[in-house]
Amino acid sequence: MVTGSIRLDDPAWRGKRRAQQQDEGAAVTSTNREDKRALRKLASQAGSAEEKSGLRIVVLIAIGLMASLAWKAYSHWQERPRAATESAHTAAAIGPSRVPPALGSTAWSSAHSATHDSPSAAAQVSKSDSAPSSKTGTAARDDRLEKRVVAVEDLARRGDPGAAEAVLDALHDEDWRVRSRVMDAAVNAYVAIPESALVEHAQSDPSEEVRFLALAGIAARIDPAIPQIGAMEPAAAEAIGRQALSDASEQVRWQAQQILDALDAKNPTTSNDQAQAEML
Repeated sequence: MVTGSIRLDDPAWRGKRRAQQQDEGAAVTSTNREDKRALRKLASQAGSAEEKSGLRIVVLIAIGLMASLAWKAYSHWQERPRAATESAHTAAAIGPSRVPPALGSTAWSSAHSATHDSPSAAAQVSKSDSAPSSKTGTAARDDRLEKRVVAVEDLARRGDPGAAEAVLDALHDEDWRVRSRVMDAAVNAYVAIPESALVEHAQSDPSEEVRFLALAGIAARIDPAIPQIGAMEPAAAEAIGRQALSDASEQVRWQAQQILDALDAKNPTTSNDQAQAEML
């Protein structure tokens, strides 16, 4: 019995074999395509995850910077009120005898009241309380005064680093009202203007109010309650105070006496020695 065999050159068999190979190739191609799609999907998901992670990092950094800026702004805003509170606590702790009297325009009012309570006191009035002799150009001068002064007052009130330079510049203004207001702002805000500027205006400024305010600034430096301003040498403060006792203005003389009283309270031993020397 002769068994059948497949002939390789049989057209039917070759066609069937070609179709089978095409089916296998199509299956492989389809599998490769699916694998590529899966790889692309995984790569896309990984990239999206990286982008989200990077975005989270950027957001966290931005939040950190904003929090830091907000804290700095809050600290700066709290700094000056806290310094004022510390000054008040210091005053309460060390007693009124060691703390300079009221500063600035408040002190001027106190001095004016103190020197005019007695019947023998001369009726002296600050130039700021007197009416202008003429209304011509008053509005223009007042506008210039406000524009010149308000900016400096704002710098002093905010504790701006440029406040001292702005105050020194304004103290050379020919208008005594400008000098008075900027000196008042500098003294009340504890602006660290040079000690020489206070001495100069205490001794030679034509305005009694500016001289008074400069002496108030010197009084604040006898025993400063805050570290922004340095302490003045007691001997220098005493010399200026004694010189100011001969000032033509009674308010200036009053402030000069406050300086000497503050020095005496700070150094009671020296004060007693001087009193004994005067008695001898």
